[in-house]
Amino acid sequence: MAITNGYATLAEVLAEQPGVELAEDHGAGLQMQGLDAAYVLFLVDGKPLIGREAGTFDVSRLGTQSIARVEIVHGPSSSRYGSEALAGVINVITRRPALGWQAYSDVGLGTHGSTRSAISVEHGSDRATMHLTASRRTSQGYDLFPETPGATQPAYQVHELRTRAVWDGSQRDAFTLTAGGSYRGEQSLVGFNQQGVVVTYGERAARLEGMFAPSWQRSWTNRVVTDLSYTHNRYRTRLELEGADVGLGLGDTDFDQRQDHGSLTLTYRGDQHILSSGVGIIHDGVRSDRIASAKPLDVQAGGDSGAMARRSTQTVFAYLQDQWVASHRWEVTSGFRVDAHSAFGTHVSPKVAALWRLNDRHRLRLSIGSGFKSPTFQELYMDFGNPVGGYRVIGASDRDGQLSSLRDAGRVAYIQALSSGGGMLRPETSWSAQGVYSYDPDLPLSFDVHLYANRVKDLIEYQPVAVLTDGQTLFSYYNVRRVQTAGTSLRMQWRPSAPWHVSASYTWSRAVDLDVLAQIDRGSLY
Repeated sequence: MAITNGYATLAEVLAEQPGVELAEDHGAGLQMQGLDAAYVLFLVDGKPLIGREAGTFDVSRLGTQSIARVEIVHGPSSSRYGSEALAGVINVITRRPALGWQAYSDVGLGTHGSTRSAISVEHGSDRATMHLTASRRTSQGYDLFPETPGATQPAYQVHELRTRAVWDGSQRDAFTLTAGGSYRGEQSLVGFNQQGVVVTYGERAARLEGMFAPSWQRSWTNRVVTDLSYTHNRYRTRLELEGADVGLGLGDTDFDQRQDHGSLTLTYRGDQHILSSGVGIIHDGVRSDRIASAKPLDVQAGGDSGAMARRSTQTVFAYLQDQWVASHRWEVTSGFRVDAHSAFGTHVSPKVAALWRLNDRHRLRLSIGSGFKSPTFQELYMDFGNPVGGYRVIGASDRDGQLSSLRDAGRVAYIQALSSGGGMLRPETSWSAQGVYSYDPDLPLSFDVHLYANRVKDLIEYQPVAVLTDGQTLFSYYNVRRVQTAGTSLRMQWRPSAPWHVSASYTWSRAVDLDVLAQIDRGSLY
C-alpha cells in the first residue's frame, strides 16, 4: 500500500484499509481478525517498535512525512516475528531518496486550531542515501460537554524527528542506520463530583519515544548474505497533577520501558529456494510506579510519585524459513521459530503458506500457522489504584497475595471467582487458517476476498475479582481457555485514469468464547 498526500498520521492511512479497524482506547489502536490492538506487531523498516498503553499501540504517534508505503500482513506471524504478532504485522517502509539533493515541505490547517508542518531533506548517490524529516502537529482540543469539567480532546503538541542513512562501504558491505523519536505534550483540566462538590485539577501528560537501530549487511557471495542488526527502543510516559488533593489518592505517575533487540540472519538464494535463518536475543525492561516489585528503586529527584519498581525478561530465539519457487505458477513458503522466554519457557511457532497463480489474472493464497503472545508486564505485575474512579488493578502474579492481605485486614466485602479458576497467567497461543483470492490488481478494476479463522487458547482478559469495603472494585487478569474468531474482508478498487481511483471495502468478523457457548448449549448458562 503506497502512501499518497493528504494524510497526517499513520492512523489516517490505516483507517481506510480493509481487514483492519481503528478503535480509540488509550490512543488509536488497530484491531485485526477479531483480536484487539494488543495482538498487532508494529515495525519500521523491519525494526520493532514498543510503547503500549493498556495494550494499545497508538498509531497516531507516527507521522506520514517520511513513509513511502505500509505493508500489512494478516494472521499469525510468530514463525518469523515472535510474540505480539498473533493477529498480524504492520511494517512501515520509509522513503528511499532519489539521486542528488531534494527538500520537501508540508503545511496544513484544520478545525479546533489544529496545525501540521513538516520539512524533509534527503540526498542520494551511488554509494550512500540519507533522509531526515522533522515535523510538528498541534491542536487546541475540543469539548463536546462544556457543562462538565475537562475537555473531550485536550490540547496537545507533537514533535517528531526521523532519519535513515545507508552507506555502501564496498561492493559487499552496506551499513544502515535507522533512528527517530517523538515527544507529545498534553494539558487538560480534569474534574469529578465528590459528595456533591465538584473538584477540579490540572493534568499534564508527556510521552517520549525513541529508536536507534544500526545494522551491517554483507554479501559473501552472489547467493549468501548475512545481516547483523541491533535495535534499542525506549518509551516513557509521565502524568503530573496540579492542584490535586493527595488525600484523594491521586498522584504523579511514571512509566519507562526499554527494549534491546539483537539478531544475526543468514540468507541463501538458490535457483528455486530462498533459505533464511536467524538467531537473536531480546531484553525487555520496565521501570514504573504502577507495577509491583520486590526491589523498589528510589523516587526520582524532583518527582513526587511513589517508589519506582523494575522488572525485566529475556528471550532467545532462532528461526528457519524456506521459500520454494516450484514454477511460475506455484510458490510454497514454510518455516518455524523457536522462542525461549526467561519466564514462560520454550515455544515453537510453525507456518506454511502457498501461492497459486491460476493464470495472469487470478491468484490464490492459502496459509496455516501458529502464533503466541507472552503476558505483558502490566498483566503480570500491575499495581494501580484510582480511588476517584472507584477501582484498583493488580497483576495476576500478585493477585492471590494481595487478596489474602486485604481479606486479613478486613477490607474485602466479597470475592468473585475468576472465570478460569485463577492461577498464574499462561502465554496465549493460536492456530490460524487464511485464504485470499485476488483478481488482476494491474487492471483498472481489481478486487480480492480474504477469509480467516483463528482458534485461540488462553486468551488474556480482565474481570472484577473482589469488591472492597470502601466500594472500590478490584480487577485482575485471567486466561480464557478457548476463543474462536472468524471473518472475511472484501476490497474492490477502480482506477479509471491516473491519479484517480475509487475503492470500497467491507469487513465482517465474529469472536466467541467457546466455553460459554458450550455452557449455553448445555443449559447451564442463560
